[in-house]
Amino acid sequence: MNRRGTLIAISMIFILAYVHQVSVESNVIVIPGEGTSDLIREDNVYVLDWWEVSPVHYFFAMIGLYLPFLIPITGIIVILSCFSFGIRTINPKNVLENKRRQDIFQTIMDNPGISHNEIENATGINRSSLKYHLRILMREGKISSRKIFKTRHYFGNGSRYNRDDQIFRLVLNCSTTENIYRYINRHPGCTQKDLIEYTKLSYSTILWHIEKLSSGNLVSINKEKNSNHYYAKKTILQNSD
Repeated sequence: MNRRGTLIAISMIFILAYVHQVSVESNVIVIPGEGTSDLIREDNVYVLDWWEVSPVHYFFAMIGLYLPFLIPITGIIVILSCFSFGIRTINPKNVLENKRRQDIFQTIMDNPGISHNEIENATGINRSSLKYHLRILMREGKISSRKIFKTRHYFGNGSRYNRDDQIFRLVLNCSTTENIYRYINRHPGCTQKDLIEYTKLSYSTILWHIEKLSSGNLVSINKEKNSNHYYAKKTILQNSD
């Protein structure tokens, strides 16, 4: 249900209820005296005009009084408000009619695998608004996302490259990561020790790149004889040694 339509509906209901309550001359509140209550005695009954009731008590009294009618009436008013207030349901056909969503979508299509921060910098849209529009684009099937090594990346659906190829290129955008992947591809079952000897990099650096490759589903890790052995899941498409 549209959030704006719901707020309008609830506001209108409470306004109507308030007007109705004002039209009633007074509210009768029974205040029992000490001892056994005797509603026949006039000193146990005190009459308040509607404006003498505190807003908090008035609010809860209205909820209790009108709650049975709130849900169906809200639904009716929301439907009517869709016409009278120009509220439209977002669907795949009109999702890109919004200028901001169109800019976000085009930025993702031009930069497959772009991150949230990069989209924010490219479009100038603030973080909370960007998050909202990305959620709508994903819901309507225009984009997809994947978390790769602690960062979420976004891909446009319908691109000339399928998402696996986009992720493949994204993970290997670093020459060191690509070099390690090539070595694993040529030496299935190699260990971290082999990679350290080949690259001359530290243990922690090798581990960082292996985690990146694993998060992109490019490398599998099998533990054999107290050592991790690495296997490439996908053969390099181009420039393979």
